Amino acid sequence: MAIGGKTIFDTDAHYVETLYDIVDYIDDDDPWKLKFEYGTKERSVPISFWPSLSRPDGFNYPSIKRRDIDFNTKEGVVQLMEEMSFDKILLLSEQILTFAMLEEDKRQTKFAEAYIQYMLDKIADADEGMYMSIPVPYNDPVKAAELIDEYADEKAVIGACVLTARIQPPMGHRKYDPIYDACQRADLPVLFHGGSATLDNFKWVSGFTTIMETHALGFLFDNMTTIANVVSQGVPEKFPKLNFVFQETGLFWIPMMMYRMDMEYLRMQDEAVLLRKRPSEYMKEFYYGTQPMEIVPDKKYLQYVIEMIGGPERLMYASDYPHEDFDDPSVITELTFLTEEEKVGILAKNAEDVFGV
Repeated sequence: MAIGGKTIFDTDAHYVETLYDIVDYIDDDDPWKLKFEYGTKERSVPISFWPSLSRPDGFNYPSIKRRDIDFNTKEGVVQLMEEMSFDKILLLSEQILTFAMLEEDKRQTKFAEAYIQYMLDKIADADEGMYMSIPVPYNDPVKAAELIDEYADEKAVIGACVLTARIQPPMGHRKYDPIYDACQRADLPVLFHGGSATLDNFKWVSGFTTIMETHALGFLFDNMTTIANVVSQGVPEKFPKLNFVFQETGLFWIPMMMYRMDMEYLRMQDEAVLLRKRPSEYMKEFYYGTQPMEIVPDKKYLQYVIEMIGGPERLMYASDYPHEDFDDPSVITELTFLTEEEKVGILAKNAEDVFGV
């Protein structure tokens, strides 16, 4: 299925699971099972389970790219891979995006455990190139670490995904160390994924009236907050063997954060006592999903940005299917300033090395 002889590994496609799909993986005597049973194939995010989603008209939900693919079945995943020439795909939970709307309760952990079991039983298949990530229930870092310990050895599990939207405290806080420790022990990369795109769940400023505003800023602010906190609190120093991947934020924000953080660090090194080098040097060791690739008037701007963040070897192709702003592999293959070897790296090899597949 490769394009032009190049292997394609999509590192961010959202499997559109429903609570209806995973209800059988909740114990019958668990009081949460009744809430799962309200999930249906018609309403993939039932308000009975995620009560903060209160608009039945769906006004605040990100749009979905509707095609003739039923992307909550294994057959749908196969169809997508064939149509898009994907050789490998990393499936992320769609409903993990609702984690941003929860307070301190059990919904994250109940969902995460049931989702993992469902995906391993019905969908994920390493032999077919269909991989999955663990949706990390960061509200309970100890339980999250237990899930990572329990499932990291599964051949189809290749990452642990943290939704970075509205996390308080942010992910550099020491309370999350059990999550990082478990991932490092398992050699499982941490995927940081934004999600504050809707009007009701944009946390920094109130009063926006269009999704265009909050979608432009939400994912960006989520991952900017995370990268600033993770680096300044020395998480890469505490867990030096751990790979970090930032997803669904594009590329242009990265050099800005690198050199803004360097400037602050050089003035206030006593506030980042764990750091052994400039923030930008840590960020050049992270990996970044390419979606959404910015639309620029001159491709040389993209070339400069890629050089600034450490080169093409820091990038992984990501589609973000089935969301309406998804990118097909042509966003990489049509970049004429990249060598063929660099395109091969972005389209698959970088991810294969990081995820060990």
